[in-house]
Amino acid sequence: MGPTSKGDETRIATQSSSGEGQGEGGPIDLTVAFLSDQSEKVRANLKDLMPGSTIHLFPPFPQKEENVHAAFYLAKCMESAGCAVNPGKAIAEATRRPLVEGEPFVVPGPGRRIVFHPGSGGTAKNHPREFWAALLRDFRGLVSNKAPLAVLLGPAEESCLPFYREQLSGEETEIIFSPETEPLLRLLKNAPLYLGHDSGVTHLAAMLGTPTIALFRKSNLQQWKPLGPRVEVIEEESSSDLIRETCERARKIGL
Repeated sequence: MGPTSKGDETRIATQSSSGEGQGEGGPIDLTVAFLSDQSEKVRANLKDLMPGSTIHLFPPFPQKEENVHAAFYLAKCMESAGCAVNPGKAIAEATRRPLVEGEPFVVPGPGRRIVFHPGSGGTAKNHPREFWAALLRDFRGLVSNKAPLAVLLGPAEESCLPFYREQLSGEETEIIFSPETEPLLRLLKNAPLYLGHDSGVTHLAAMLGTPTIALFRKSNLQQWKPLGPRVEVIEEESSSDLIRETCERARKIGL
């Protein structure tokens, strides 16, 4: 299933060789979606596409006043829709072991780089690029691990490429821009340490089991803390010397 948009109307389209309203394994009995549907158009379209399916639509995110983790909220909604999900157990398992595992991601030897990701999809969540440049300069003197450093930038940080190239000129720090999915997974899985904001890449690194330091500014920690077995979160207002505390956490988490 996949959503398609036309104007302000959202449709849910199914592709199946076994008939309308059916999936690859037969009829679709239950549909759970997380989206805004004030006009009820999505619900109506789903009923037309899957007349025999029970439809459950939930808001995409928990309300701020709920103060529960977003993953717990999703699991709770799925449980209430009749799915075999135990929200408490699911969150506990997510903090106990990596959720994303597999031999194809493991590259032994010199591929291990400490990864810095100084961006996210929301600029309000990001520390200034000058902070990251200073952290990269001071990191070597404050942390004993001598693994190569890499700066990971995505499409949202493309405008910062000239800045980091200039700041890191002459440094033995690699700049990696917008890698494809498989190289990104290998980079993160094999990193002895990952540092980043509240971003999708940070959450992925945590789920891979990579030692992760998440630097939070405007995000709600209760709702958006990365889930993984080796995660440290530093909130901006909790530190008077963020660079030094970040390096101390790096040593604590395994460097």
